[in-house]
Amino acid sequence: MENKYSELIMLNLLYNVLLQAKQQNTDKKVNSIYVQQAIDYICENYDKNIKIGDMANHLNVDRTYLYRLFKRECGLSPQKYLLNFRMKIALNKLKDTQKSISEISQACGFGQVSLFYHQFKKIYNDTPLNYRKLYRGIV
Repeated sequence: MENKYSELIMLNLLYNVLLQAKQQNTDKKVNSIYVQQAIDYICENYDKNIKIGDMANHLNVDRTYLYRLFKRECGLSPQKYLLNFRMKIALNKLKDTQKSISEISQACGFGQVSLFYHQFKKIYNDTPLNYRKLYRGIV
């Protein structure tokens, strides 16, 4: 019973994290329905190996057209948006779960842990493990 309760709490936390990340990433007014649908696609599929071509195919629009719309309305490319979204989810998982770095990396759509480490270090100037330790006050 307690395990089931813990699982429900974790699912609720994950839902709130996803909702927050989506809200933070869509603070700018998005005029194009295609861009909004692409953002929705990212939010639903961030944990998979998706590319702009996948989004464009899903929306039945030209890849270049979607890229230009997205860049104009969001100020960054769809791939950069996806990376930022994944990193926000990863930060929350590092803070709020006991999952390993490898599990978090996979859950956030990074095919290789080394890629996750590289991107994390590039964006936050620290490793995921150090971030977790600092956040939890272990260091």
